[in-house]
Amino acid sequence: MNTELYYLWQDEQQKGPFTIFQLRSMWNAGTITVETLFSTDATVWKALAELQAVLEPQPAPKETQPLYVTPFHYNKNGKLSGIGVAGVSFGFVLLVMAATIYFEPNGMKHGDEVHFLYLVVSGSFVCLGSWFWARK
Repeated sequence: MNTELYYLWQDEQQKGPFTIFQLRSMWNAGTITVETLFSTDATVWKALAELQAVLEPQPAPKETQPLYVTPFHYNKNGKLSGIGVAGVSFGFVLLVMAATIYFEPNGMKHGDEVHFLYLVVSGSFVCLGSWFWARK
């Protein structure tokens, strides 16, 4: 925060001290201009043109959209391709489950073949379908 005090030379006399906030208010009201003289020690006087960048009203910050972190994103066609990623991941889980049945230490038991085939087929369809859907 700028706590420096400024003096102005107006109407053939010294005025002040003023804070930068008071100067900004006078600048915005038009009571001081770039030709108005100022000083910080009341000995060396300069034109306010040197402080113009500080005195000018600052533009309002641009409004930005909030950042949302999500595993989903849209592909070039506007489709939610994160669903495809989630589907491929789920398909791999099904395939891993099938692999655990197949590579079980005691071998597959009677009836496990149906579960194994179900997991392989459904996992493959989910993986490939999701991958193709996400690429469209």
